[in-house]
Amino acid sequence: MMNFDTPKTPKLKLALSQWALHREQFGNSKEDYRQWQKWLATEPEKVLKGTLDPLDFPKVAKERFGLAAVEYVNTFFYRKDEDYFTELQNRSADVGVKNLLIMVDEEGFLGHPEEKERLQTIERHKRWLAAAAILGCHSIRVNAHSKGTEEEQQKLAAEGLSKLCDLAKPVNLNVIIENHGGMSSHPEWLIRTIKATGQTNIGTMVDFDNFKYSETKIWDGEHTYDRYKGVDLLLPYAKAVSAKSYSFDADGSEEKIDFERMAKIIKDSNFEGYVSIEYEGDGLAENEGIKATKSLLDKLL
Repeated sequence: MMNFDTPKTPKLKLALSQWALHREQFGNSKEDYRQWQKWLATEPEKVLKGTLDPLDFPKVAKERFGLAAVEYVNTFFYRKDEDYFTELQNRSADVGVKNLLIMVDEEGFLGHPEEKERLQTIERHKRWLAAAAILGCHSIRVNAHSKGTEEEQQKLAAEGLSKLCDLAKPVNLNVIIENHGGMSSHPEWLIRTIKATGQTNIGTMVDFDNFKYSETKIWDGEHTYDRYKGVDLLLPYAKAVSAKSYSFDADGSEEKIDFERMAKIIKDSNFEGYVSIEYEGDGLAENEGIKATKSLLDKLL
């Protein structure tokens, strides 16, 4: 007897992070990071010294890599207006690419100890909520950075995040936090902070790396949380997963991160969204690193 059951939709799908092609878009503009930050704040077009126009990113994802979903990063279109994002949405629709989220950086500390600074940071995030709504995204990814003791940072970050969640609700968007430096790279702290907001449209973006944490420093934290335990803990709250990769051996396995172990953790979880490819290595060109990551994930997931 023939089986006419409807085929199940795959639980996990692949997407491309815009950051995986940051060199092709920024060129060499980030070699002097302080100058890059100045340009970003005053003349953002100057940071785009590469050969790839960010408006063409959806087309590249589809035609070069066969990926039909993308995640954006705000620094590639820092001061753009509504018309720009309407054009980007049109271009992604034309090639059949789904827009998933915008990663928001360089907009201040949502958990800043000074209320004025905290409120200004929330205000600066509003334009990215508007852009994400135009693009049809499900979320913006933010950073839960703060200063002070663990408890003080949790209280301040939760307050800022909760206010941002309130702003995101009318446009049907989630606010998701990546393990991305400072105390946000401590999964248990991040989960406590998320719960402290009392919000429903909040979650995590789980990165395979970024588990060095510190109370006092955003980057190069002095403590390291076990990445596999961290991913396992954060996945129940996840609305996005970033498959960070750096280098590959002759068999195509990632040399720094056990992708097979990560794939098992994801498949054993309740996560049913997109896993994004974010190659950040130097050994391969960006195109080849993305292809190697995709090939490995295709095999494992």
